[in-house]
Amino acid sequence: MSPRAERADRPRDWLAWLGAALGVGLLAFTAGALGILGRPPAPPAIVDVAGSVLRGAPTLDCPGGSAIGLLRPDTIVFATARSADGDWLALRDPANNYETVWVARAELVFGDPLTDLPVDGCVAPTGKDGKP
Repeated sequence: MSPRAERADRPRDWLAWLGAALGVGLLAFTAGALGILGRPPAPPAIVDVAGSVLRGAPTLDCPGGSAIGLLRPDTIVFATARSADGDWLALRDPANNYETVWVARAELVFGDPLTDLPVDGCVAPTGKDGKP
């Protein structure tokens, strides 16, 4: 076969490889979209447990940390996490649901068990200089 004839066949080979690659890609995409190859793990469930404040309770930035506010008696609160020892609960701040405050467990009353709450720690807030 002449070199010119070999070069003429190369574009056709390239097109065949391109078609095969696109076919495999389409097949893999379809299988992934249909879940044939498995589904991604479900995100962790967000657990909030509703409760209320027994008497005025200080809110802290971290368990045993600085007081940053005060919850009034009978305030409805939502616990989102607990400390490892269970003595402190992370709550959605009633004044700002995007913030978390910590309150001593003894200051709160809950109708549901708190065992489903994740155990969480607290990262001390830092100032502009990066120091607590």
